[in-house]
Parts: sequence; C-alpha cells; structure tokens
Amino acid sequence: MADIAQQQKFAFADAMNRIYAGAIFDIDGTLTVRGDEFIPGFMIDALAELSLNVPIAVCTGRRLDQALDRIAPIFTRSKNPIYSEAQWVFICENGSVGYYFDEVNKKYIEFHRVNYPYTEEQRHIMFNALKERFSDKTDECFMNEVSMVFRPLFRQDPNREALRKRSYELGVLLTDAVAEFDPKRLLSVSEAGIGVNISPVNGDKDKGVLAFAKFLREQKGYAIDEEARDILVVGDQPGSIGNDRMFLNGVYGTPFTVGDTVKGKIWPLPVFGRHSTERLIGPQGTLSLLQQVKFRNGFSLL
Repeated sequence: MADIAQQQKFAFADAMNRIYAGAIFDIDGTLTVRGDEFIPGFMIDALAELSLNVPIAVCTGRRLDQALDRIAPIFTRSKNPIYSEAQWVFICENGSVGYYFDEVNKKYIEFHRVNYPYTEEQRHIMFNALKERFSDKTDECFMNEVSMVFRPLFRQDPNREALRKRSYELGVLLTDAVAEFDPKRLLSVSEAGIGVNISPVNGDKDKGVLAFAKFLREQKGYAIDEEARDILVVGDQPGSIGNDRMFLNGVYGTPFTVGDTVKGKIWPLPVFGRHSTERLIGPQGTLSLLQQVKFRNGFSLL
C-alpha cells in the first residue's frame, strides 16, 4: 500500500505539471452536486469561459437531448454562444455515441458510434425481460440508440443517499441478470447513483476518452498520444460497478475523481484545494482542479 501511495504521489505531480489539450467531464456529481439536477451558477460561469479557450467534452450515460438540457445554459452564459457550443463534444450513452456541433449548418453531427453486439431482436428480448423482472424496483426503463437505462423507484426522492442506495442495489441485480443474456460478456452494466446503464463493453466511457482524442486530432489538428494523457478526465464514481470505473481507471487520459476513491489503486487521482491538503468533491473540486492545471494555449481560469 505504501508503494501505491508513492506511485500516486509521483502520478499526481506529473498530472499537475502536464499541459492539457482539452478536458472531458462526467456530469452528475462532477459538474453538479451529487443528487442535484442542474449545474450550479459558479460552474456554469467557469465552463462558459473555459469553452472560449479550450476544447471540452462530456461523457455521460445520458442521450444527446438529455445532456444538452444540462449543458445548454453554459452556451447561453458565454460571450460567444455559437463558438462555445462548437468547442463542446458530447460522448453519450456511457461512451457509445459521440456528437459535435457543426457551426456552419448549426446542427449536431454524429462522429462516433459503437454498435450493440447482439441483434436488435435479442436486444428487445433482453430489455423487455429485465423490465418485467424488475418492475417492482424501477420507476422508468427505456432504450436509447445503443444503450438501455433502468431507473430505480422514487427517482425524485429528496433523500438522495437513499436513492443512491436503491440505484446501487438495482445495479447489482442487473449485473447478475444481464449475464444470463450475455454469454459472450459483450455488455457492461454501470450504476450512476440515479440509474443503471447497460451498454457495449467496447463502448464504455474509456472509449469515450479515445473518441474525444480522435476528434481533437482529426477536427482540431491536435497532436495527442495513443494513451491521450494530455486530456484531463474528471468524474466521481470509479467504484466496482460505478459508471466512471472505466472512465477513471487510468488507461486513457489523466483521470481525477471529485467523488469516490478506490483503495489500492493509483488512479483516479484525488483533487485538493490550491492551498490546502483538504480533498475537494463535486463541482467545487472540479472548479479548483481547473484553476490549478495548465492548458496548451496558456489559458488559465485564475
């Protein structure tokens, strides 16, 4: 354990001295306070300014329309809304589908997709079977372009910790149930604190980091290495079935957590205050991290 602590110390020093090409964020618990629906004003202001200077992405279990509901206020707050919107990339459905905004045609273009690994008929059979089996534990179930989502009972429960517990328990049950329909182990079950996503293994959030790196290379002309270490990655749920476990595992990008930590692992790295050893979480942690790191064009939020 001491060796891991030392390795994390070195990784942290390297991460804080790195010059980043862009940043990619989870939404819930990272840009929002865990359990809240919307991004707080101070975070909107910071991201509006950041997006005028740095390419940004979100990687979320949400569909594009759902992600835009959360991110669109940032464009409105920007001094140049159209330019800011074009700086954002949306990696949706937990990493399975990616979009960017075309400034000329004023519409979103799909540039990344991972296909569902079984037939559409098999997909519907599994979805309907799971929906029926867990009808007493879910409020809402739906299929997206690639992924499917199961939300626990009483999603609007003001007791967010109780909701998170129900979401986790549903995730455990679905992990076992999906295995019955997935003999080739081609599907991933991940829990987000407000619901459970089922998506292709090769379309998880780690592939979202790679999709963003590909976008920066091909659309922006950036030089990004194969491991995409010059992309700052920020999430909050790296646990065993957390929907950021692949996002923050350290294989791609340079990942930080503003939520849960993982014992015995170097990644993800914690976030501390600029002048303290206090670990910061949620959007306060995300903002503090953005104020401390450096970007290639020399931009700083401070």
